[in-house]
Amino acid sequence: PIPSSSPKVLASLRSLALFTLPFGASVAWGFFIYQLSPDPNAPGAGSSALGSLPRPDLFVHLGLYWLFSLLLIWTVLPCRIWRPLTLALRTGLPITLASVFGIAMELVQDSIPERSASVDDAVADILGAISAVIFVFVIRRVLHLGRPRSTS
Repeated sequence: PIPSSSPKVLASLRSLALFTLPFGASVAWGFFIYQLSPDPNAPGAGSSALGSLPRPDLFVHLGLYWLFSLLLIWTVLPCRIWRPLTLALRTGLPITLASVFGIAMELVQDSIPERSASVDDAVADILGAISAVIFVFVIRRVLHLGRPRSTS
């Protein structure tokens, strides 16, 4: 016999997993970025497969922070509160966290002799975060996710 509280426990465990997995992925990706920041041989810092592009490091920054913001969006997506606050949480929080983290990493790089801070890199970080939010917004609209359809 299964105790009557089992569905509640399972629902609680499911809710915990829905938060823990994306949160852990976000933290892990942030740590990965943190580990790359002081490395003078980080992708895009020198010659790479992107070497034919002007400033290939900007594309690396854009991609790193696009994924970081996407993971942050995944973390807050299950949160449902008053609609305007939910929208602010799902868009503003990932952009703000990823942008502040990107600027902080640029400041960390400025304190390392082999690296330097760059406004261009910080802008690429911020644009990566913003483009992830736009991407998710467009995909959710195209797939009609997040809002029940009207039957009338």
